[in-house]
Amino acid sequence: MDIGCAQGGFLDLARRANKNISRFVGIEISEKAAKAAKSKGFEVFIGRLEDFPIETPKFDLIVMQEVLEHVYEPQICIEKVSHLLKDGGRLYITTPSTDGIEFTLFGKRKYWGNYHCPRHFNLFNTRSMSELLSRHNLKIETLTHKIQPAAWIVTFENFLKDKQYPT
Repeated sequence: MDIGCAQGGFLDLARRANKNISRFVGIEISEKAAKAAKSKGFEVFIGRLEDFPIETPKFDLIVMQEVLEHVYEPQICIEKVSHLLKDGGRLYITTPSTDGIEFTLFGKRKYWGNYHCPRHFNLFNTRSMSELLSRHNLKIETLTHKIQPAAWIVTFENFLKDKQYPT
């Protein structure tokens, strides 16, 4: 399952790499993007994760790439995910982290592009993510901090505005 599947790009890759798996499911709030993913043959629920029916076969893998920072109540989303995962299933999350190098370099000055108000409602670090997951019997198995160059554009725009350079 890919939560925030957009047009199904990740689901495409997963299907090509896993010919023996027959069910690939997406959740997407954009009706236009969901229709594009559906046109590729994926089962796509249009709406929020919180509204996805729990009476469904459970999943071996659930992916949330750059989603959790956008939801109003991440604890409700993680609780839902914990019910949708098979025993021994895996949850893969990517989200901006206040433990990352960009935050260390730019966050204290409020330049960091991942503050991204009003789109990012939640920011996490290793401790807060671990606490959120543990409340629902999930744990961090592997953690990697990756550089996010896409956020640099906003970071440098924030810097330029602060220095009153024209943007």
